[in-house]
Amino acid sequence: MAPSQPPKPNPLPRGPVMAICIMYFTNALAPTILFPFLPLMVASFAVTDDPTKLGYYAGYLGSSYFVGSLLTSSFWGILSDQWGRKPVLLIGLATNMVCGGAFGLCTSFHWAMLVRFLHGLFSTVAATGRSTVAELCDSTNQAQGFALLGTNFGLGLLIGPALGGFLCEPAVKYPWLFPPRSLFGRFPFLLPCLLLALLSLLGLLATAALLPETKGGRALWSTSTMTFNPIAIVGASMMAATVAVMPPLPCCGRPRGGRTLWWTEIVICMVISIVISRNVVVTRAER
Repeated sequence: MAPSQPPKPNPLPRGPVMAICIMYFTNALAPTILFPFLPLMVASFAVTDDPTKLGYYAGYLGSSYFVGSLLTSSFWGILSDQWGRKPVLLIGLATNMVCGGAFGLCTSFHWAMLVRFLHGLFSTVAATGRSTVAELCDSTNQAQGFALLGTNFGLGLLIGPALGGFLCEPAVKYPWLFPPRSLFGRFPFLLPCLLLALLSLLGLLATAALLPETKGGRALWSTSTMTFNPIAIVGASMMAATVAVMPPLPCCGRPRGGRTLWWTEIVICMVISIVISRNVVVTRAER
């Protein structure tokens, strides 16, 4: 008796898969495209006169995105179960577009830190993208779907730093194309951020047009119950404590007692609001 042949994989849905590939590519660009020019950007903010401390502040700026994402990734996953995958993904792509472009327009350290932190807070693709792929595919082609997901994410991780390095300070590198008195001369790090915003806009349009809702009927808000999530509270407390012990930053408001009170107050207020919103458990309304 001849052994049974494995079933042929069903073809992947081209439109939805293309939208998810663009989405994951831009999601990989978001945290990596700025790494090549972070020290130059921090130096332009005049945060410190000691050049040996530029890496210290660049580390804070680069990690603020991941701190925000850490605090809210579970929240976005829960919300996608309530609202559906597509609305949550659209929120993340819109944030990628707005915060990605706004970062290139920042002229001070505290605004750049705030934009990156907000960018991470509203980064929804990592929390819901894989669930969307699992629901789009079946048992015969799920491996192909996840392989495309990883390939495009890896491609973004590879290309992101290269784009950031080639496109930063275009008025210095390519004065024949970007005059020093142009917008890109005033904002030397805008061009790579603008490219990220445009690619995110492309992903937003592709997701809105091509990606179906895979979760089923849209859920409704019904009741809210407050609970305590110890992981969220510990993470938020660590963020607040880290910022509280930062050295005084001349660009972040009035120092008091050797600390930058204005910046610390803002971050602690944001963290408290995150903890509250994260610990709201929403039950689904049954039709």
